[in-house]
Amino acid sequence: MNLTETEKEQLEVFEEVQNALNIFKDAEMDFTGALQFLITSLQLLHRKEEGTRVSQLYWAVSPILILQKLLKTDIKFNFVHILADSLSVFFPGQEPHAICVYGASLLRYAMNLQLTNEQTNQIVKFVHTLKRKSGGFGASETGETDTRTTYAVLTIIYLNNIQEEFSDFLGLTVIFLKKKLQNFGFAGQEDFGEAHASFTYCALTGLEILKRLGYFNEFTRQEERRLLKFLVFRQQITGGFNGRTNKHEDGCYNFWVGASLCILKKQSLVNMELFNIWVKCCNQDFETGGFRDKPGISSDRFHNCYVLTGWCLLNGVCSIDPALPVYKEVCE
Repeated sequence: MNLTETEKEQLEVFEEVQNALNIFKDAEMDFTGALQFLITSLQLLHRKEEGTRVSQLYWAVSPILILQKLLKTDIKFNFVHILADSLSVFFPGQEPHAICVYGASLLRYAMNLQLTNEQTNQIVKFVHTLKRKSGGFGASETGETDTRTTYAVLTIIYLNNIQEEFSDFLGLTVIFLKKKLQNFGFAGQEDFGEAHASFTYCALTGLEILKRLGYFNEFTRQEERRLLKFLVFRQQITGGFNGRTNKHEDGCYNFWVGASLCILKKQSLVNMELFNIWVKCCNQDFETGGFRDKPGISSDRFHNCYVLTGWCLLNGVCSIDPALPVYKEVCE
């Protein structure tokens, strides 16, 4: 029997997962190790990561805030000092990018850091350059436009309370995102492209944010049923989630799929027993601490953020808003 490269990769991952399930079946969740990994990773943030510095900070600081809540500890860690030169909207000599401003906006929201009027005006001007005739928002003035970039910009608009500046445009954004989800009930990067869980989350959450801003949008029963079918089928027999059909599991989809189901208030459709075993045995990095993509892969900031946030959402821990994926203590 000839297997495709994808099928071979799936089998290899399945074997590694089964080994991890057997070896670590009696393990516990090591939140202390994860916290130490993330604090150390912040101290090691390298200059070569300058272009993605704000995203790297968001991926590290967001789970640190969660872990401090879970461990009931208040580590005196000077976040503000580390973030001082990184929560400005733009870096000198670099093209402004929506994903960076998105990360900075979430961190400011979580840590109650306010913008000056000048910074707010700067964001408004920047977002105006991202508008597209389709109703979507681009990543930069000349960058790509999809559900990911549109969701990021809607989050920026929402958290910075600048929706009135775009009131004549956001109705078109509703149509743009609805169209993405109506293509077979889920979203890909392009119209009628391959369905993808993270782009589906972005389209779904973008519509949720627009609803909170007063732009009415609802799913028909058929649309919701098709969307739920796609999301539910992302959970594999290992308990983990994949992002696309016939792909292997990845810990980041704990969030992309889990948060989507939470927004739809259908998280009860997840097999939580298998999911929690998956996170405990396969997403934990028992060598370095923290959380990872899957067995055989090292822990990193990105997966710490999304593995842990997804775990919290599906287990009802820390009262995280699935549309604003960061822990904010005042919400408790």
